[in-house]
Amino acid sequence: MRNEADATVRPGEVSWSFANIMRLVRPVMIVDEAQNFVTGLSETTGARLNPSAIIEFTATPVRSNVIVSATADELKTEQMVKLPIHLTQHTGWEAAIVHALQQRAGLATTARDANEPIRPIAL
Repeated sequence: MRNEADATVRPGEVSWSFANIMRLVRPVMIVDEAQNFVTGLSETTGARLNPSAIIEFTATPVRSNVIVSATADELKTEQMVKLPIHLTQHTGWEAAIVHALQQRAGLATTARDANEPIRPIAL
């Protein structure tokens, strides 16, 4: 057994580290903003920790294993939206596009009248 005062690791000994402890414990890994957890370094780190499960939270899923989804209205009702937002449901995509363009034009007028350096966009 290794003496704690001795910081050197001898050949054949396991180095005590947080990563090695996690590999033994096999924790559940919870990842917020999971769409950002797709880099090589993130995946390598996740693999080294050897989690028993990975639970990903994201507003922009890119994978097909979605277990739960929520509408924007549900998120607003539960006060989970980060920014103030106004929701409107439309009967079709055409009406949604027209409304978005009207809203963008209205915001541009408001910004111009208030002499604000804001240029609203619609995606």
